[in-house]
Amino acid sequence: MKNYLQLISLAGLIMMASLSWSETSTDAERLARINDLYQDYRQGFPNIGEVTADTLNLWIKSRDVVLVDVRKPKERAVSQIPNSITQQEFEDHPDTYSQGPIVIYCTVGYRSGNFTRDLLKEGVKAYNLEGGILSWVHHKGTVEHEGATV
Repeated sequence: MKNYLQLISLAGLIMMASLSWSETSTDAERLARINDLYQDYRQGFPNIGEVTADTLNLWIKSRDVVLVDVRKPKERAVSQIPNSITQQEFEDHPDTYSQGPIVIYCTVGYRSGNFTRDLLKEGVKAYNLEGGILSWVHHKGTVEHEGATV
């Protein structure tokens, strides 16, 4: 129960830092807003591979997945998907990370969508996490915060 409450608190911090919400918004309304934002953003990268938070959760349980977080260090300090690497780590050693599907994420999916598009142009098959880490948290994906998984 404590971990669930920490996750909810962390999700609230992420959302408040990233988007402006009405105090009366429900979780369903917030998720709809995340999805709307992502759909607007994806017009800039219409032909990329995408993966939903639910599908990514299944992939993580059944195979090796390379998770690349393209957010800034301050954002990563708030939370990150466990076992993710930075964009810089990936770019410095791309051949090291060829063991499984490559999934790129950011807060809502805009920066990661652009990076995914750029990788595809270079011949690297990658997927963008639809709705980013905000969608991941709304679908009960775990995150790391200050060394703890919540």
